[in-house]
Amino acid sequence: MKKQIMLPFLLAACFLILSCKNSSSETKWETIELGSMGLSVEAPFTFKEKNIESQLTPAVKKLIKKMETFVNEEKGSYYAINMAEYGDEVEFTMDRAVDGALNEMRLKAGGKISNRKDEMKKINGNEASLTSATITDRNESKMEFQMVIINKGRKMYQLMGLYKQGSDQARKNTAQMLESICINENDL
Repeated sequence: MKKQIMLPFLLAACFLILSCKNSSSETKWETIELGSMGLSVEAPFTFKEKNIESQLTPAVKKLIKKMETFVNEEKGSYYAINMAEYGDEVEFTMDRAVDGALNEMRLKAGGKISNRKDEMKKINGNEASLTSATITDRNESKMEFQMVIINKGRKMYQLMGLYKQGSDQARKNTAQMLESICINENDL
């Protein structure tokens, strides 16, 4: 009788130990280099290259010499890294770049933007614009948004993350990725 009672307890204990071990294991972060424009970033996942040229308006296509985009979409979150080299006739303005990116996210979600915070700071020696906001979609679901934009010469680098509101791990991961962005001067 004792053996019959102990068996379920032992199985439950083994299950608990295994599930705790799996849930507490840390995600492995790696520094990855993406594209040909000298960007590296630390991330807990991989990015896949995506061609978004067909989504650009003809007016925007004329201004861009080269564009590279890398994305990660999983578990209710969306991350994108965009790098663009623009022509000599383009006058880059950080405010317009930030407003344009936020407006694009708002239009895709079909909702509104609130709780916007902007901050200028240095990241790995580069002047960067960090933006965070809440995006409410057409179904009234709330998503958190974080983004960094760096301009170097005739190139613009952007990393953004969009994830469900209240996801502390996604917020921390995104902030860590934004702070890790690095531009290799030799590739410029």
